[in-house]
Amino acid sequence: MTTSAVQQITPALSKYLRKDVGSDDAQELERLAKAAIALVERETGWTLTKDTATETHDGDDSDVLFVDRAPLVSVSSLSIDEIDIPASTGISVLGYVISGNMIRLRGYTFSEGVQNVEVTLVGGYETIPDDFVQKIVEIAAFWFVRKTAIGQASTQFDRETVTYQTSELSDGIKAWLNSTRRRLF
Repeated sequence: MTTSAVQQITPALSKYLRKDVGSDDAQELERLAKAAIALVERETGWTLTKDTATETHDGDDSDVLFVDRAPLVSVSSLSIDEIDIPASTGISVLGYVISGNMIRLRGYTFSEGVQNVEVTLVGGYETIPDDFVQKIVEIAAFWFVRKTAIGQASTQFDRETVTYQTSELSDGIKAWLNSTRRRLF
């Protein structure tokens, strides 16, 4: 995870909480921002911070490979069974092409094998999209506020009834994570 992602989330989190951030709170908000970004990446399958990675996959005799780091920005190298596959430069030119968040082959297949496909790529967002920023902020704020309320969901003064939240995330956030989850077809 890049520092720029945390720097994008932390001020939005501070503003959302309507909180002037002191040094102790700033460190806590940064920690919560990192944790919320990691949770959203893990639960949705989207890579929120752009970087270069080398992925290894099992070949399945198809001409399509879905990469782990979506959105896919570029591919710098692709090899199958240790044979380099060039980028295709035209419709009738053998090689690979990027098609959305997958790599498609022309004239080749990802031959069946275990960990026999290696791709070096750039994946992720340059800047985290606004809808993701909002939900990451809501998750981190939920954790921040819950920390001070020790998980209290409600308090009733008349009879001194206190109920506690047992969930790490609100139902709305869970629904958003599910609807945003990356689907591979």
